[in-house]
Amino acid sequence: MKNLFLIVFILFNSIYNYSQNKISSDVNDTLSVNNFGKSIYEETNLQKSEKLNEYLLSTIKARINLKTVNPKAKKYYQIALISASLSQAYFEQVKANYKKSITINLYALKESNKIKNNSFACFAKMAIAFNFLCLEEYDKALKYYKESEILAKYNNEKAALGYIYAHIGTINYKNKNYNNSLKYNFKSLEIRRKLNDISKIGYTLNNIGENYLAMNQLSDAEKNFKEAEKFSLKANDTKQLSDNYLNLGNLYLLKKESIKALDYLLLSNKLGNESKNLEIIKESSLKLYNVYNDKSQYKLALKFLEESLNAEKKLNKDQNKNELLKAEFKYETEKKEAQIKALSQQKKIANLESQRQKTIAIILTIAIISLLITTYFLFNRYKIKKQNELLKAQLIEAEKTIEAEKKATESELKALKSQMNPHFIFNALSSIQDQFMYGDKVIANEQMGNFTQLTRQILNVSGKKQILLSTEIDILSKYLELEKMRFKTDFEYSITIGTTIDEDYHEIPPMLIQPFVENSIKHGLLHKNGLKKVSIDFNLSDNEDYIICTVEDNGIGRKKSQEIKTNNKHNSFSTESIAQRLQLLNNNDDNVIYEDLKDENGNGIGTRVIVKIYL
Repeated sequence: MKNLFLIVFILFNSIYNYSQNKISSDVNDTLSVNNFGKSIYEETNLQKSEKLNEYLLSTIKARINLKTVNPKAKKYYQIALISASLSQAYFEQVKANYKKSITINLYALKESNKIKNNSFACFAKMAIAFNFLCLEEYDKALKYYKESEILAKYNNEKAALGYIYAHIGTINYKNKNYNNSLKYNFKSLEIRRKLNDISKIGYTLNNIGENYLAMNQLSDAEKNFKEAEKFSLKANDTKQLSDNYLNLGNLYLLKKESIKALDYLLLSNKLGNESKNLEIIKESSLKLYNVYNDKSQYKLALKFLEESLNAEKKLNKDQNKNELLKAEFKYETEKKEAQIKALSQQKKIANLESQRQKTIAIILTIAIISLLITTYFLFNRYKIKKQNELLKAQLIEAEKTIEAEKKATESELKALKSQMNPHFIFNALSSIQDQFMYGDKVIANEQMGNFTQLTRQILNVSGKKQILLSTEIDILSKYLELEKMRFKTDFEYSITIGTTIDEDYHEIPPMLIQPFVENSIKHGLLHKNGLKKVSIDFNLSDNEDYIICTVEDNGIGRKKSQEIKTNNKHNSFSTESIAQRLQLLNNNDDNVIYEDLKDENGNGIGTRVIVKIYL
């Protein structure tokens, strides 16, 4: 809200002088627009501000197109239109509609360039950069921040420069370039100290502390966090203070000062809950779980673990929404680029066709000229025809490429939905709870930690296209350990790796094997009496073109499993989705092979699944 009101205040204040001049019969209209701008600035409710801004925008657009409008008034309306558009883009950004916000800001930038207003152009580029930062498109964000830096220096806008340097520092921090991040944060801090911007000084000091913490320079980190705390308290900035306390808690955990760490983490958690900051709640609760777990205070540890998981669940909904937005934005950007290319090619075809017709007319006109010239024009006509055919073929190929990319994007989005079975999460937590209440609490505590690490690993790899084979094996091991707890003593598993595979070098798509292992357990072993076994083997093909993963169980077999599934009306969405992913990645259908294992009497004694993953 403060950022929006700052923009509205600055922009409407910059056009206020226009409304003070007598602009013929338009003076009352221009004054009313200016008063509307002040109303938006003074309104503290975000939704009301947005409605006022929408009305203001429609009013300006109606007046700016009137034929009778005075030239001076029109210039005023142009400035007001850009101002209201920037505010509209901000409202969309607050609602996480980053794609729409970027579109509106690009329009504001275009209009700013028309009237050569560098201040508006600077604000528009800063806003576009921030939206790309939220979408984790760091290269694009950095490009627009660098462009806005040039404009801010030209306009001598110190506050804008402080903002730009701080966010460039954030991008470098995200990319783990800590020295570069410190450089830009110190530049931002110098400007903000001169402006005496209390809240932003605290924010920048906290960022500097985070860089030192990442570099393990604990004394420098503590110094900056403590100074940031003073400025955050002075500014009464609850959000910044909660983040500051979380950093101090992390710092004292590293310094093995558990009492101080606990105090700061509790303060951070309290402020996070008051401001409903899910990131702070998730991180502080997880740290508190670890602290209380180490102190053997399991009741409190379980409480904070549940709080962390609930916050993470809500954040995942927002994250999936952002992933969908990013995928949609990427697809539509590529689609537009393809459309532009297609239009350009069509224009070339039309020009070539026009040239062909012109050539024919010339040939007919000068038919009496020498046979050599006639032959030349006939050859030229043949050449143009071939170019047309080539361009049309390129158009068809471009359409096929767009369709394939669309299917790949849809498959990736499906994969996000099929990562872990909610029934497994429920069963694992129930088993751990039983261990806490009736079983071995040491084992329960170990498995709770195992479950937490597994959940975190799955969240970390869910957005990646490729992960190391060693990471996939680690996830499978943790998952199988939790499943083993459900079966007590009659469950065994093994994971083997061929000598030709380097698990720390070879990569595969994340969460590719787990659904097949889960199917073996759920549909093959769960209904079997006696010892239950599942084995997973990774090997390279003879020509080293692909990895062969074999998942084998000694369960009841696919035939009996199918009968049970038919009665339960169960549909294995995960393995179907994985098969679709492999088809798109490998560009063939021979990716998953099922083999039924039978004894000498033809009875099912297990299932073997062979998965091919092309490198």
